[in-house]
Amino acid sequence: MRCLILLFLVFLMVPSVIGFELIIESISPMPAIPGENLTLQIRVLNDDTVTKDLTIIPRISDPFFITGKSNAGSETKLLCAKCSSATTYYMQVRDDVHTGIYPLSFRLKTGATTYTDEQVDIRVRGTPNIIITTESSTNISSPGDHIEIALSVVNSGSSKAKYIKLTPKHPGFIVEGSELLYFDVLPEKTSKNTTLRLLASKDISPGTYRVPLEVVYTDEAGDMFKEEYSLGIPLAHKADVNLQQVKIDEIYRGERASLDVVIENIGQGDAKETKVILRNAGTEDIYSFVGLLKASDDVPAVLFYQPEQQGKKTATIIIEYKDDYGTHERSEEITFEVKSKPLLSLPVLIFLAIIIFLAVFLGAYRAHRP
Repeated sequence: MRCLILLFLVFLMVPSVIGFELIIESISPMPAIPGENLTLQIRVLNDDTVTKDLTIIPRISDPFFITGKSNAGSETKLLCAKCSSATTYYMQVRDDVHTGIYPLSFRLKTGATTYTDEQVDIRVRGTPNIIITTESSTNISSPGDHIEIALSVVNSGSSKAKYIKLTPKHPGFIVEGSELLYFDVLPEKTSKNTTLRLLASKDISPGTYRVPLEVVYTDEAGDMFKEEYSLGIPLAHKADVNLQQVKIDEIYRGERASLDVVIENIGQGDAKETKVILRNAGTEDIYSFVGLLKASDDVPAVLFYQPEQQGKKTATIIIEYKDDYGTHERSEEITFEVKSKPLLSLPVLIFLAIIIFLAVFLGAYRAHRP
């Protein structure tokens, strides 16, 4: 028992570890910022009663790396009793590190083998960075249309983004369902897909609009960030060309005939490069070129046709045109009959009928004459 008590008393008299005390004098900035410089000033106090040689070995690990330090030269120095030595370390923080607490340590060594490791915890606070991307699209809408825009909300920063609000700000476009899109939290290096649904005003004029999209969010400490993106929305009126009327004269085999049609544009946009085509009529496609057909206009077109076979025919009239939305095609089937040409024309038949009538009349007159 006496031996145990003696050993315990000896242990209490041994200076803490090796007699050196590590003091953190300053960390700037605090918290540290990803991608920025960090300055750490330490002081080592010889708390012993004798002079000792001191070697400071920084044990810096990811996400920090040293770029320089004060007191350049030998790492070993003599430190008198109750004296201290200050050193400033200049470091940089990796730019893609996430928010958190990261340790680094300093080995305080005296003599050949005696040392202690002192840990310093550095808090790193990242910054969220919200980026809005849209799928590239050539879709065009019209005034009064419901518009859907696929959005990707990306947090490319180094900290969580919280309370994310996306609000379009344009009087000509109304958000359907709500005035904003909202996300409670979006972790760093992640993304979410969403759809923005807008209603274009019926009174808005055609054109390409840049709709401001306000993005507001906070970081984990509650600091607010506000950014603005621009959504490109093209609007144009549509053309709508239909077959209004078809007039088919009597058609005889081997003779040139005409199909008279009237087409109309009942849309609000102009139709360009408009043409009418007769197809599957027993011949090659027959074209009639109209060109520009303005909104609410109609125009006649003539298709000349020379059939080689008689009988009932079913053909297709096709209308092709272009507008700001692209190329369009409308079709409608028609039925008509190709007749065999009579051997004698109507004037000849009338003339012969008159001759026959006169001959009969003269014959009868002579027969009754005294």
